[in-house]
Amino acid sequence: MNAQNSLVVFIILLASSMLSCTKRNNKSESHPIQWDTIHYQATTPAEEGNGSIVQDFELLFPSHKDRLKREIYRVVLGFTGSETIPAKQLVDSLARTNRKHFLLDRDVILGTVYHEQISSFVAYEDPLLLSLAVNYTSFKGADEPSNTVCFYNFILPEGIALSESSIFIDGYEEPLTHLLVEHIKKTYLTNAVVNYDEVRPNGNFKIDTKGITYCFQEKLVLVDSNNEMMIPLSWEELKTLLRESSPINHLIN
Repeated sequence: MNAQNSLVVFIILLASSMLSCTKRNNKSESHPIQWDTIHYQATTPAEEGNGSIVQDFELLFPSHKDRLKREIYRVVLGFTGSETIPAKQLVDSLARTNRKHFLLDRDVILGTVYHEQISSFVAYEDPLLLSLAVNYTSFKGADEPSNTVCFYNFILPEGIALSESSIFIDGYEEPLTHLLVEHIKKTYLTNAVVNYDEVRPNGNFKIDTKGITYCFQEKLVLVDSNNEMMIPLSWEELKTLLRESSPINHLIN
């Protein structure tokens, strides 16, 4: 299961206590979308024992672009309904499911405090493309936090998700894997223990004017590491793998 699929599971399991919605307007030419931000903070005690769940997150949703909003619901939250329901209502429904799940965790029942922090932010935006990042952090008690960043890319005129296959030529997987592996070899110490089986195109990437940056859970790639690994590849490095006609051509030309 890749990082994006894992994150969908995590977000579907969000607890609910108090929700408020505030509007943030972005008036600059580089951020033309108006965003609604769903804020969430709650401490939910366990029904048995002394444990609790502490949650703090905020998620961005477009204010007026209903088609894009439904697509974000689908790819980020896993909601497949065709209607455009209020974001607050959707998150509240998912949160109730989360509460039932985590309150059954044995460590929480025995007194552990479980922390969960989720936020989303615009990693890149122009009139044609959007890269939306979702950052997920969780830990129990005094454990070291585990952090995951997932990127979701959208074609703004159509309001649909952007896939790897729409950017790269057929058969791109093997040469793109080679570029990713070579970047790791140049970046990290030669004595690092690297699990190269986990280094391959995973759909978790952001796009900007410089190129494409892939994100991996570092603990899956490097032993004894618990964060995310960012691997930037420039348009120059990727030029032989790109389709002649794709939604990102304006960034290259």
